[in-house]
Amino acid sequence: MASKAQIRNQRYYQKIRAKGLCVNCKTHLAAVGKSQCISCATQRSNYERKYTVKLRQEILEAYGGRCACCGETPPEFLALDHINGRGKKDTPLLKARGLQLYLMLKRLGFPKEEFRLLCHNCNNALGFYGYCPHGNLGTEKTNI
Repeated sequence: MASKAQIRNQRYYQKIRAKGLCVNCKTHLAAVGKSQCISCATQRSNYERKYTVKLRQEILEAYGGRCACCGETPPEFLALDHINGRGKKDTPLLKARGLQLYLMLKRLGFPKEEFRLLCHNCNNALGFYGYCPHGNLGTEKTNI
């Protein structure tokens, strides 16, 4: 059940939206069908982009900063891999992508039993062929 403060807060934002104003700055008109003006939405988008880059760097460091198969280290080439091809299972952690996945992994203490770092080449080879040509991972992932 919502508290009195939550109900009051909801009513306040409903009034602002009804006037067609941005819920953040309350001065500019909100974009059609949106709750924020373009200026506030752009500012939020820039903040989220910077935060995601920072969080991704933290995740790369937590998972060793190199491909588990070939040892590739440039961060632009690295991706998180669901160990044993578990990326299609119906659990929230395994369905999450991008910022939501990064936040979940951080909250869970970067679980090493479900995820690892692979470069895009090794990750694609494992997903498509079921093995990596480097031969350092075996046949842990099955064809999807």
